[in-house]
Amino acid sequence: MSTELLTIEQVIASAIDSSVQNTFQMMVGSDIEKIEASEFTGAASLDSESPCWLISLVWQGKISGTVVLLLDKNSALQWSSKILGMDDNIPDEDVLDAAKELGNLVAGGAKSQLDQFDLSMSVPKMHPPGSELQCELIENAEIICHYQSESIQLSVYGVVHDQCKS
Repeated sequence: MSTELLTIEQVIASAIDSSVQNTFQMMVGSDIEKIEASEFTGAASLDSESPCWLISLVWQGKISGTVVLLLDKNSALQWSSKILGMDDNIPDEDVLDAAKELGNLVAGGAKSQLDQFDLSMSVPKMHPPGSELQCELIENAEIICHYQSESIQLSVYGVVHDQCKS
């Protein structure tokens, strides 16, 4: 048995990773692979020239922080297609709702694994590509996870804002 102590960021990253894996398995019946930043060539990054959709949720409790999901437009469409069972002509509003639901599922699943922090969670918020908030949150992220499936590329970022000293 390991006696290694984990940082709060490591505990949160593990919960996020588990939640992403469970969400994809439950919602679309397929795996999504966590990959290293050096291997990530996806469009879901700040360096990308294609527009990305940013979904943020705020946690508050014994810790507070923000979880940010970043999807390129094609990945958002693919996710929507898989969960809605539609191949094409998905209205933008439905794609937006499906992307927000992905954020809700991932952050909510991670939250349930972090019950020792007594967290409450905001509703998912969509931010326009290139917004100042997008750049600020991602540049300050302490937790960075990249994922890739056959047709979906996803980046998840986390920022811990405050910790209760108890």
